[in-house]
Amino acid sequence: MFKSKLMLAAALAFAGFAAGSAQAQTIVYAYTWYSDASHSTVVGHSVAHCYDDGSVSYTIVGTQTQYEDQEAAFICDVGGPRPLD
Repeated sequence: MFKSKLMLAAALAFAGFAAGSAQAQTIVYAYTWYSDASHSTVVGHSVAHCYDDGSVSYTIVGTQTQYEDQEAAFICDVGGPRPLD
């Protein structure tokens, strides 16, 4: 389920670019996973990769769990990443 959410985010980013939109940009999120609901022990995180064509892929490091935080990290656009506005 968690992996499919990340795959969906990457697919949506690619679909926005493939549609030829002049404003093909995607807010990319950083995910952190914890061992339990206390969020005191990190067991995994995501690493986002933004490519010049505006597409995004994620690498999962560690373990995904149901206990997650997500935070907007940057914008991926044609030409590569840029800071959040």
